[in-house]
Amino acid sequence: MSLQPESKHAPFLLLFVPIAAVASLVALSALAEGVKVSNPALPAPDSGAVAEAAVDAGAASVAEDASEPDAGDDEESVAEFDGHIPDIDRLAPYPKDADLLGHAQLGDDGIYRAEQGGKTVALTLDSVLQKKVKKLLRNYNPPYAAVAAIDPATGRVLALVQSSRDEGVRDLSLRAVYPAASVFKLVTASALLEHGVDPNREVCYHGGKHRIQKKLLEDSPRDHTCFDMGSALAYSANVVFAKLAHRHLSPEDLRAEASKWGFNRALEFDQPVEKSPANIPDTPFEFATTAAGFGQVFLSPLHAALLAATVGNRGVMPEPTLVQSSSIEPGRRVLDAKLAGEIAGMMERTVSEGTARRSFREHGRYVLDVDAAGKTGSLDDRHPFHDYTWFVGFAPKDHPTIAVAAVVVNDLVWRIRAPYIARETLRYYLDEKPPHAVQARR
Repeated sequence: MSLQPESKHAPFLLLFVPIAAVASLVALSALAEGVKVSNPALPAPDSGAVAEAAVDAGAASVAEDASEPDAGDDEESVAEFDGHIPDIDRLAPYPKDADLLGHAQLGDDGIYRAEQGGKTVALTLDSVLQKKVKKLLRNYNPPYAAVAAIDPATGRVLALVQSSRDEGVRDLSLRAVYPAASVFKLVTASALLEHGVDPNREVCYHGGKHRIQKKLLEDSPRDHTCFDMGSALAYSANVVFAKLAHRHLSPEDLRAEASKWGFNRALEFDQPVEKSPANIPDTPFEFATTAAGFGQVFLSPLHAALLAATVGNRGVMPEPTLVQSSSIEPGRRVLDAKLAGEIAGMMERTVSEGTARRSFREHGRYVLDVDAAGKTGSLDDRHPFHDYTWFVGFAPKDHPTIAVAAVVVNDLVWRIRAPYIARETLRYYLDEKPPHAVQARR
């Protein structure tokens, strides 16, 4: 019997099979972290849709937390969440009798109207923006998404839009079922500044891209990457915020700050909005990780838009309104105007150089005509798998006319993420109503 291969290609096949097997394993690993797919019928979001997705790195993104982060990385790593997240697939129905948006009608004059208390009221929605964002979500059709846009100075709601694969799930922009993730770093930054922490002082760290270990809270010879507070917010450096909170804040401090920003309290609005819960634990390690965005903190998109508006409005949180009125309710001061300005500068760096940099560029060029400021957030829940991404922000940076919050909940396979949705919302509004007397982008 001959021992020669039956085909002259057999040696190649013997080499190819293990290579193919490894490639398959890599592909499966990438799928476990979420995979972006393209639809040639849709406008490509360029690299914008992947701005905060470490999962886009495929198998490389599942490395252990002890790996050294790249100080120049402008993509936010997706945190893995071990706590309990409300199942968005099984939400209780929103009360129909209180749903102004659900039965609003657009008139020939471009004004939405709805019945409230037995009378017809005009709504504050910008009909052009509302329709454009609706079309954007319809085109990309994520499993769940919600967008809230408001005027930072007046609190007028400019748009409330949702996308849901379950037709019975409504008013997702008013539901506090989304992990706040790194958006909560805005509250932590505010608390640190109010407690006198120098934002220019650097903190060195390593690891912590996907989860934080106790040992990472202590300084180590492996801490080769050093960020000040602004860089840590721009690049969403988890360990830096955990270290800063561990060293300078108490659970009581952060609870009080969260309450000032509207967490754990009812939000006054023209229709019911779920309260955004922030569970701040007393145990030191869990407290530090919560401050960095890994805790049991949840947020509605409307509330998230108010967080951005508060920073853009020099520390004053406007009272949101959906019904047109001749009077504007005064806002509530949350933090000092100077501190709000410092956080605004950090948020601008998120867009110009940090985790949202790619989202606001196409073919390497910035897409807006003015400076924008924002904060990203991303988190994976694996049981069942949901990929949450956030962007909250405002534009123009110095004299904002719009604040926006976008959240997208994807499955393993996805087309779009929140930063791109938010960017387009800002662009639609600024193109429709160019801001006056604002600082043009340098």
